[in-house]
Amino acid sequence: MAQTATTAVPLGWSDQSCPCCFRPGAPLCEDFTPFDMALKVAGMRSLLKAHSLAAYLVPSGDAHSSEYVSEADKRREWLTGFTGSAGTALVTADKALVWTDGRYFVQAAKQLSGTEWVLMRSHEPGVPTLEEWVRTHLPEGAVGADPRLISIDFAD
Repeated sequence: MAQTATTAVPLGWSDQSCPCCFRPGAPLCEDFTPFDMALKVAGMRSLLKAHSLAAYLVPSGDAHSSEYVSEADKRREWLTGFTGSAGTALVTADKALVWTDGRYFVQAAKQLSGTEWVLMRSHEPGVPTLEEWVRTHLPEGAVGADPRLISIDFAD
């Protein structure tokens, strides 16, 4: 009798399915390379759930804090479609937010238009900072980020 190999599904992934192909048992398939903005956000949310995170932070910089970021390191731009050089994205289970400063308000509003991304106009009256927003809306939730891209001070 032939035996079939079984793959152990990591804890919490049994109810997951890839947002691009809906394969069960994993938050993303190995072929996940979306070009559609909504699918990118859905993929991020799938990973949030799989890793028990309340949110994921995507800054503009690279691991070297370079002034000019290479194309391969433009994670926030890839995820949001916002091409300005300064900004930070935050994805939660039900929100997609981008903080940027006044130099990029017009550009960001245009590039985020028609998507679920919400422009958070930094330093404008009534607009919380990223840190304030996280403390208010995610007081107990873990926020993920690539540790190569944020400082220890920022993480605190």
